[in-house]
Amino acid sequence: MVTSNIMVFMLIITSVFALTTGDLIHVIVKEGSFSDTMTVSLNSTTRRIFVFTAVSSNPFATHVWANETNHNASKEHPVVIVVEQDQDILEWSIPLIMETHRSSGSVLFNDTCRTLCNSNLLSGNFNGVQNFTVSLSTSSPDNVTVNLKVVEKTEFYLATNQSRNISTIAPGRPQQFLYKPNGTKNVGIEIKFTSNQNTCFTAAIQKIKCPVYLLGELFFLDGIRQTIISNGTIRVNGGNFANGFILVFVQEETYYLCKTENRERAIYDDLPVVTIEIKETFTHDEYIYIPLFVSRGHARSRKRKSRESADGLDYNTSFAYAREVKRQLGSPRRFHILEKTLAHSRSFTFLRKTIGTPEKVFNS
Repeated sequence: MVTSNIMVFMLIITSVFALTTGDLIHVIVKEGSFSDTMTVSLNSTTRRIFVFTAVSSNPFATHVWANETNHNASKEHPVVIVVEQDQDILEWSIPLIMETHRSSGSVLFNDTCRTLCNSNLLSGNFNGVQNFTVSLSTSSPDNVTVNLKVVEKTEFYLATNQSRNISTIAPGRPQQFLYKPNGTKNVGIEIKFTSNQNTCFTAAIQKIKCPVYLLGELFFLDGIRQTIISNGTIRVNGGNFANGFILVFVQEETYYLCKTENRERAIYDDLPVVTIEIKETFTHDEYIYIPLFVSRGHARSRKRKSRESADGLDYNTSFAYAREVKRQLGSPRRFHILEKTLAHSRSFTFLRKTIGTPEKVFNS
């Protein structure tokens, strides 16, 4: 609260100084209200600043949008939004200009939302209190009206084996989440996306650090990026993200990145509901291969009812063993049975990982 009061005092001093020196910009400072829609009117002579203080370990999303009519915000005179918190800063504008692969070029969006990346929150140096400001300004000589709503992101943290339904995704409103593993190192991580609509998404994974790259910046992201249409899965090696990762995804404005036909067709569906689910699984280096060693005689005589493998296990028992291990692992896509013709194999060999003897598997 002390920090917030100091911030307000400094902003008021700035406002008074601007007025007394004849500056044409009038800075209006006001305490912000969480989860309430605040209607803001401004022009080239007015700058509005909202001050927020919160005791929470969750980040906050700043939602700014303009009504379809009577807002006067334009590409030539946009409303510039700046969110500042400690050493972090985030800036964008309304209308939001997005370059697309359409022949018409860019597209304008009047509904935007951003989540400021808090370095202290991610680094573990968080003291429990968040102080930040939201500033709105424009060069428009006419009055411009927009809506502002700051909401706590209580679902920012993703957990293993828990699904999350997201219903506020749109081209101008990218979503971001934080995931930290359960402590198991070098485990595979599978992120599954399921949408209730035939929509094109771009999803990206980056290491836990600020800033978080959004929208077009995903194309230059040093991490993992993937396009998804309706349903999709991203698989990563947890060893590359030992401390966790930030997941960012956004609905594309067209199907250009997801389809080969009708690629310029715009996506005009209602806001989709996207379900995210994260599971731990095997990495590529931890795939389990069960070579099934059989004798040369067996290889030459497929019609024999009783076939012996070179290690003393009959053929049917070997396959039963493999199926049982496969069932216990519960991941058939990462399980391979390799049939090898060897004359002198004395053991039922596992590459990469040993599960146990056939007796141990069958009796477990």
